[in-house]
This record gives sequence, C-alpha cells and structure tokens, in this order.
Amino acid sequence: MFRKIKAWIRRKQTEIKAVTTNKRGEGIGSMIINMIIASYQQDNKAGCRFVTVDAYASALPFYYNQGFVPLSKEDEGADTRQLYFDLKQL
Repeated sequence: MFRKIKAWIRRKQTEIKAVTTNKRGEGIGSMIINMIIASYQQDNKAGCRFVTVDAYASALPFYYNQGFVPLSKEDEGADTRQLYFDLKQL
C-alpha cells in the first residue's frame, strides 16, 4: 500500500487538497507531508527551499506538529493561514 500511495503522491502532489474526514487520524496526512518533503530533499532539481500551505484554522495544529510555521502575523485569527516549512533546516 505504501508504494501505491507514494506513486500517487508523485503524480498528484500539486493537487493534494485534504485527507477525507473519515480517514483523518490514520496518519495519512503525515505520510503525505513527509513524502513530499522527502521527495524534495532527495531529488530537488527544482531548487525548492520552502513548502507552503494555506491551512484552515481547524488544521493548524496538524501543520504545527509537522514543523510548519506561520508566514506572517497578518492572517492570525483568520479562517485560513499561510504556513511554510523550511527544507534547509533538515
């Protein structure tokens, strides 16, 4: 199953929106984030430095646990918040 998910992520990684409600809490979101980060660490031909997300307020704890931080204070308290993960820190 891991190989299928990994192959799917590589094909669809710019299209990933969210994990469906009935699958939350199963580690799928963490696996997706970790695989995206790992793919840039291993084969960063694009020269990417940051992974960014527009996170719903309800998903902020998930992204904070993954190591994402707010891009600015401007959207604090809003319905969505821009977060980033610095690939160089790894």
